[in-house]
Amino acid sequence: MSAISNYAQQSKQTKRFIWLGYLLSQVYIWLLHGFDDLIENITPTDNPFVLLAVAFGLYWLIVFLILWATDN
Repeated sequence: MSAISNYAQQSKQTKRFIWLGYLLSQVYIWLLHGFDDLIENITPTDNPFVLLAVAFGLYWLIVFLILWATDN
């Protein structure tokens, strides 16, 4: 069963927790610059394309972890 179809079967409260976790992660990333130090430790470079690629990868990692958490 895919995570997306399983998401549709979750209770309303579970969906709220999923979206709350997603929104909190976005606030942490974008407003509080939560992953800046982590990204600099992963890629100690000033190349903006490498830094953007790592940030994009961390963003999608969070998305896939949320989808995985909804799977039974």
